[in-house]
Amino acid sequence: MENCPLCRARLRGASLCPRCGADLQPPQQAERAARRHEQEALRALLADHLDIASRALQQAIALKQHPEQRHLAALIRYSRHHPSPIIKY
Repeated sequence: MENCPLCRARLRGASLCPRCGADLQPPQQAERAARRHEQEALRALLADHLDIASRALQQAIALKQHPEQRHLAALIRYSRHHPSPIIKY
């Protein structure tokens, strides 16, 4: 989180807004949790576990929405209709 969601002040990593004093720990924690769910979704997608990927992405979206999630959702949808061959070495 770069800016305070209330007053738009630049945060520089602070958990309290320097301008309005808002406690930003809850939204920062939600943002971090959303990123963890997105990473889980990507790992599941790469492992061809599409149901897990879809659930993890839904959890991420519930916490914090951003444009990159649309791309991940599109990859999951595409993978459901175009299964990848499993390559074993």
